[in-house]
Amino acid sequence: MLWLLPGLALAALTCPKGTVLVDGDVREHYCALPGGTVKQGPSRRFHENGKVRSEGPWKDGEKSGTWSFWFENGTLERKGDYAQGKLHGSWEHWHDNGTKWFDGEYDHGKATGRWTYFHANGQFESRGRFENGARSGEWTVWYDNGQPKSIGKYEAGAQQGEWTTFFPSGDPETIGSYVEGRKEGEWVTFFEGTRMAERSSWTAGQLDGRVQSFHPNGELASEQSYMSGARHGTETHWSDTGVKVRELGWEGGVQHGVERSFYDDGTPRQEDTWTYGRKDGRAQGWFPDGSIRFTGEMQAGKETGWWKRYHGPGVLASEGRYVEGRKNGEWREYHDNGQLAAQGAYRDDERVGAWVQFTPDGKPTKARK
Repeated sequence: MLWLLPGLALAALTCPKGTVLVDGDVREHYCALPGGTVKQGPSRRFHENGKVRSEGPWKDGEKSGTWSFWFENGTLERKGDYAQGKLHGSWEHWHDNGTKWFDGEYDHGKATGRWTYFHANGQFESRGRFENGARSGEWTVWYDNGQPKSIGKYEAGAQQGEWTTFFPSGDPETIGSYVEGRKEGEWVTFFEGTRMAERSSWTAGQLDGRVQSFHPNGELASEQSYMSGARHGTETHWSDTGVKVRELGWEGGVQHGVERSFYDDGTPRQEDTWTYGRKDGRAQGWFPDGSIRFTGEMQAGKETGWWKRYHGPGVLASEGRYVEGRKNGEWREYHDNGQLAAQGAYRDDERVGAWVQFTPDGKPTKARK
């Protein structure tokens, strides 16, 4: 008997004595014990394009013996043995361009011994050992240009001891240690070219202690502290010339305390007070010359009370009252030459009643509602 599939003709499977051929699905046919539910003997499956997808034997309903699998383009994908339905013995895998991807050994479904992986261009991808299905000992990973990507050890499948990762150029990217798969102790991250980018402290996989980051020129960029994975204490940022540009506080991972920002020459830019994650208290901002840019109050993260904002040094832009973050009551707005531009009332951020507007030279225009 011949099985005819789109663009392909294959000889029918030869079933062992005491079995029957099951052909109900055009994409699969196999031998089975009488009744057709327990697979026994050879089998074959097909891709949608009619090419063989897999071929191998069954024993008492479980995969057994040598199996082969193919990509849709007809290239061999992987080949190896099963025992009682589990991967067992040597297995080889290939990329769809025909180059080898990896080879290794299984022991009743668990990877064991030395395994080697390859990139599609033939360069090493990774190499190391498995024990009882888990990575063990030193493993090395490479980029497809042949440069190392990471080097480190495993114990029972968890990263252990010092690990180093690299840039594709071969320069180190990170250096640090693991204990049972979790970061521990000091970790250092580099810019490409070996200059330090960050230094951090870890305990049981959580940031714990001081964290510093650096500008590419080597100047300190930021410094902050963590406690059990949460930001805690003062966080400070500097420009690449060493000038402080921002300072804020944290408590248990929530912003708390005074936050200050500065211009590049170190003069104050803005100051806000935070109470456990929400702005609360005086809020002020300054222009580079030190004159007021805005001033007002915050309560539970919303503007409250009387606020003033300025176009520039000494030139008022607007003034009025907020209630729970919305404009309410009388407001005045000004042209950038300091002349009154509009005057009227707000109710919950909406203009209400008659508003009087003025030209930049101070002449009133008709009132608008």
